[in-house]
Amino acid sequence: MEVINYYGENYSGNYEKERVTVRAVIVQDGMILVSYNELKDQYILPGGEKKEHETDLDYIDHEIGTDLTIESGDALVEINEYYRDTKWVARYYLAGSSTKEDLKGEWIKVEELIDILRKYDNYQESDPMKRGMYMRDYMALTSLYSRVK
Repeated sequence: MEVINYYGENYSGNYEKERVTVRAVIVQDGMILVSYNELKDQYILPGGEKKEHETDLDYIDHEIGTDLTIESGDALVEINEYYRDTKWVARYYLAGSSTKEDLKGEWIKVEELIDILRKYDNYQESDPMKRGMYMRDYMALTSLYSRVK
Protein backbone atom coordinates (compact mmCIF):
# COMPACT_ATOMS: atom_id res chain seq x y z
CA MET A 1 0.00 0.00 0.00
CA GLU A 2 1.24 3.45 -0.89
CA VAL A 3 1.06 5.93 2.01
CA ILE A 4 1.00 9.66 1.33
CA ASN A 5 1.43 12.09 4.26
CA TYR A 6 0.33 15.71 4.06
CA TYR A 7 0.93 18.20 6.89
CA GLY A 8 -1.21 21.33 7.05
CA GLU A 9 0.40 24.60 8.11
CA ASN A 10 -1.73 24.59 11.27
CA TYR A 11 -0.70 21.08 12.43
CA SER A 12 0.15 21.18 16.15
CA GLY A 13 2.76 18.40 15.95
CA ASN A 14 0.58 15.86 17.80
CA TYR A 15 -2.84 14.51 17.03
CA GLU A 16 -5.49 13.59 19.58
CA LYS A 17 -8.27 12.65 17.19
CA GLU A 18 -8.31 10.39 14.16
CA ARG A 19 -11.06 10.24 11.55
CA VAL A 20 -11.10 7.56 8.87
CA THR A 21 -12.83 7.65 5.49
CA VAL A 22 -13.02 4.82 3.01
CA ARG A 23 -13.40 5.30 -0.75
CA ALA A 24 -14.06 2.78 -3.49
CA VAL A 25 -12.53 3.52 -6.87
CA ILE A 26 -14.87 1.70 -9.25
CA VAL A 27 -13.74 1.67 -12.87
CA GLN A 28 -15.17 -0.12 -15.90
CA ASP A 29 -14.33 0.42 -19.54
CA GLY A 30 -12.35 3.59 -18.84
CA MET A 31 -15.23 5.12 -16.87
CA ILE A 32 -15.27 5.82 -13.11
CA LEU A 33 -18.27 5.91 -10.80
CA VAL A 34 -18.86 9.20 -8.96
CA SER A 35 -21.65 10.99 -7.18
CA TYR A 36 -22.33 14.54 -8.26
CA ASN A 37 -23.68 17.17 -5.89
CA GLU A 38 -25.37 19.81 -8.04
CA LEU A 39 -25.73 22.33 -5.21
CA LYS A 40 -21.99 22.30 -4.55
CA ASP A 41 -20.96 21.52 -8.14
CA GLN A 42 -18.80 18.75 -6.69
CA TYR A 43 -17.83 15.22 -7.73
CA ILE A 44 -17.41 12.65 -4.96
CA LEU A 45 -15.99 9.12 -5.08
CA PRO A 46 -18.22 6.52 -3.40
CA GLY A 47 -17.56 6.15 0.31
CA GLY A 48 -17.44 8.21 3.45
CA GLU A 49 -16.50 8.21 7.12
CA LYS A 50 -16.65 4.81 8.78
CA LYS A 51 -17.58 4.12 12.36
CA GLU A 52 -14.89 3.02 14.82
CA HIS A 53 -16.26 -0.52 15.18
CA GLU A 54 -16.45 -1.14 11.40
CA THR A 55 -13.76 -2.60 9.21
CA ASP A 56 -13.10 -0.87 5.92
CA LEU A 57 -14.53 -3.77 3.95
CA ASP A 58 -17.68 -3.92 6.12
CA TYR A 59 -18.21 -0.23 5.45
CA ILE A 60 -17.80 -0.69 1.68
CA ASP A 61 -20.11 -3.70 1.76
CA HIS A 62 -23.07 -2.01 3.46
CA GLU A 63 -22.62 1.61 2.32
CA ILE A 64 -21.61 1.15 -1.30
CA GLY A 65 -22.69 -2.30 -2.45
CA THR A 66 -22.50 -5.96 -1.64
CA ASP A 67 -21.77 -7.06 -5.20
CA LEU A 68 -18.46 -5.20 -5.38
CA THR A 69 -15.23 -7.07 -5.85
CA ILE A 70 -12.26 -5.54 -4.04
CA GLU A 71 -8.99 -6.00 -5.96
CA SER A 72 -7.10 -6.86 -2.78
CA GLY A 73 -8.04 -7.04 0.86
CA ASP A 74 -5.94 -3.98 1.60
CA ALA A 75 -6.28 -0.37 0.55
CA LEU A 76 -4.02 0.49 -2.36
CA VAL A 77 -3.51 4.09 -1.28
CA GLU A 78 -3.77 5.72 2.15
CA ILE A 79 -3.58 9.47 2.53
CA ASN A 80 -2.87 10.83 6.01
CA GLU A 81 -3.56 14.52 6.51
CA TYR A 82 -2.59 16.33 9.69
CA TYR A 83 -4.37 19.52 10.74
CA ARG A 84 -4.38 21.11 14.19
CA ASP A 85 -4.83 18.14 16.56
CA THR A 86 -6.47 15.73 14.10
CA LYS A 87 -5.22 13.05 11.76
CA TRP A 88 -7.55 12.52 8.79
CA VAL A 89 -7.08 9.14 7.11
CA ALA A 90 -8.48 8.38 3.65
CA ARG A 91 -8.13 4.83 2.33
CA TYR A 92 -8.77 4.02 -1.32
CA TYR A 93 -9.77 0.57 -2.56
CA LEU A 94 -9.88 -0.46 -6.19
CA ALA A 95 -13.20 -2.20 -6.75
CA GLY A 96 -15.19 -3.66 -9.60
CA SER A 97 -18.75 -4.74 -10.19
CA SER A 98 -20.24 -7.23 -12.60
CA THR A 99 -23.24 -4.96 -13.17
CA LYS A 100 -22.74 -1.29 -13.92
CA GLU A 101 -26.47 -0.61 -13.85
CA ASP A 102 -26.99 -1.59 -10.19
CA LEU A 103 -24.59 1.01 -8.86
CA LYS A 104 -25.94 4.45 -8.00
CA GLY A 105 -24.07 7.41 -9.39
CA GLU A 106 -22.76 8.87 -12.59
CA TRP A 107 -20.10 7.36 -14.86
CA ILE A 108 -17.50 9.72 -16.34
CA LYS A 109 -14.16 9.15 -18.05
CA VAL A 110 -11.27 8.63 -15.64
CA GLU A 111 -9.20 11.28 -17.41
CA GLU A 112 -12.09 13.77 -17.17
CA LEU A 113 -12.33 13.28 -13.41
CA ILE A 114 -8.57 13.66 -12.98
CA ASP A 115 -8.72 16.93 -14.97
CA ILE A 116 -11.49 18.22 -12.68
CA LEU A 117 -9.69 17.17 -9.49
CA ARG A 118 -6.30 18.60 -10.53
CA LYS A 119 -7.77 22.11 -10.13
CA TYR A 120 -8.18 21.64 -6.36
CA ASP A 121 -6.16 24.77 -5.52
CA ASN A 122 -8.82 26.90 -7.25
CA TYR A 123 -10.99 26.30 -4.15
CA GLN A 124 -8.42 27.33 -1.51
CA GLU A 125 -10.30 30.52 -0.59
CA SER A 126 -13.86 29.84 -1.72
CA ASP A 127 -14.35 26.27 -0.42
CA PRO A 128 -11.49 24.74 1.63
CA MET A 129 -13.46 21.51 2.26
CA LYS A 130 -13.93 20.95 -1.47
CA ARG A 131 -10.26 21.76 -2.02
CA GLY A 132 -9.27 19.12 0.53
CA MET A 133 -11.52 16.44 -0.93
CA TYR A 134 -10.38 17.17 -4.50
CA MET A 135 -6.72 17.19 -3.41
CA ARG A 136 -7.04 13.78 -1.68
CA ASP A 137 -8.94 12.21 -4.55
CA TYR A 138 -6.50 13.68 -7.08
CA MET A 139 -3.47 12.28 -5.22
CA ALA A 140 -5.13 8.86 -4.92
CA LEU A 141 -6.32 8.67 -8.53
CA THR A 142 -3.01 9.78 -9.99
CA SER A 143 -1.32 7.14 -7.85
CA LEU A 144 -3.79 4.49 -9.05
CA TYR A 145 -4.00 5.74 -12.64
CA SER A 146 -1.88 3.00 -14.24
CA ARG A 147 -4.21 0.41 -12.72
CA VAL A 148 -7.51 2.10 -13.62
CA LYS A 149 -7.01 3.43 -17.16
